[in-house]
Amino acid sequence: MEASQGNTMEQYTTPAPLPQCQTQLGGTGDGLSASTNTEEPSRAEILAAVQGSRVALEGKIETVAVEVNLLRADLRKVSDKVKVAEGSIVEQQTEVGAFHKQMVQATSTVGRLEARLEDADGRSDCWDSQSMQRGLRLKPLWIIGLRTFYSQLACPECLCWSVLIGPTLCLPAPVCLRGLSLPIS
Repeated sequence: MEASQGNTMEQYTTPAPLPQCQTQLGGTGDGLSASTNTEEPSRAEILAAVQGSRVALEGKIETVAVEVNLLRADLRKVSDKVKVAEGSIVEQQTEVGAFHKQMVQATSTVGRLEARLEDADGRSDCWDSQSMQRGLRLKPLWIIGLRTFYSQLACPECLCWSVLIGPTLCLPAPVCLRGLSLPIS
């Protein structure tokens, strides 16, 4: 046997008997030389190794599948919460739209009432049948930023506020409440 440089062995031309101190891996035990007996693993060993790898891989696949299903469940929960939040936003937008519509209507009503009050400034001191047909005036009042109205009644001609309160006041026409009312301040 001839050794080449680098502590490696060249192949024998003829097989020689193995030394007695051979290890399981086929080496001689000195750590420098390799055995010339290169047995290939048997088919059963290969199949067993493949089967072991397959079982380990199937276990990992099952673990990943369980984790994916848990993530999907979490995503469904988040998606449901997002849908509920979107529904709440739509409801709030609807409420804001309805409130805005009411405010526009109230502003329009206030504008009409103010115009009627300005129109009545130059009229006579007594009610006539036309004034009674137009209805009674309401005194505006600001409460918490919104304009509301007293239920006190006013003569549309002289704009005096009645001390009588309530929507069901019946007065014969023509009647002026100047003597029974407080003047507008």
